Amino acid sequence: MDDDAFERQHRQNVRKSMEESAAGLRLRREPRSDIPEEHQAEFRAWRAQEDQRISDERAGRETQKTFAEMNPIELAFAMASYSPAQYPAALEAVITERVAAVPAQKLDAEGTDALLEVLSLQEQLRGDHPAMWMMDRLQELTSHPSATVSVKAFAVYFEIQDEIARERERRG
Repeated sequence: MDDDAFERQHRQNVRKSMEESAAGLRLRREPRSDIPEEHQAEFRAWRAQEDQRISDERAGRETQKTFAEMNPIELAFAMASYSPAQYPAALEAVITERVAAVPAQKLDAEGTDALLEVLSLQEQLRGDHPAMWMMDRLQELTSHPSATVSVKAFAVYFEIQDEIARERERRG
């Protein structure tokens, strides 16, 4: 993949992540009950702030903040207030600007090797004979300095943990 294609794919992935966050907020008016109360209070405050912003916008009043002044969480709540096809031009411009501002992480040779190791462990763990050392190594890779490697290692680790739990449940 050439650098231009890599950058395009990166921007698409960032945009998709932002859209998924907004979609989740569209579906959930209240915070999940399993998160700490202080985070639930923050969620409710952001929701109330966005509800007030929408009310002001619909009444033709000036809003407290422009889209450009919003932090990423406030922006996600704003995105959730519209369907993606109906974003105001100012919101779409800020989304496009923020997507372009997220740097693509390029792996060095050591990072590439570590990511390949995670993927190899994932395949081996899905096989018939997963070994404990593989899970231990995955856990070590969750502390890798590259976010790409550590996030993938966490995802694989939890995926395999879930599979192990389902297998134990099935066996009784």
